[in-house]
Amino acid sequence: MRFDFAPTRCLLCRSREPDSWEHVLPSYVGGRLQVRVLCTKCNSVTGAKLVSQLKWDPGIRLAAESLAPRIPALYDEMKIGWRYVAWSTLGHKILNG
Repeated sequence: MRFDFAPTRCLLCRSREPDSWEHVLPSYVGGRLQVRVLCTKCNSVTGAKLVSQLKWDPGIRLAAESLAPRIPALYDEMKIGWRYVAWSTLGHKILNG
């Protein structure tokens, strides 16, 4: 769904016209609402950074785990490459990733 809200300048660089549809919530996590508030360059750079870091956010991980029974495909996709830290029964730190 697209919401036609278009400021006259990109909200990040403030130098170019917003010409790129940006997901309010990344499509990676099911976001469907889009607005045109960024230029293509800022959308590409910001979007790539956000999505690449999203799965590492503890809040997102907890939400994904709680929704796993209802949305198993999304959970399976998100948990690929998740890192964790645990302690062995001997007191050694175990790192994954």
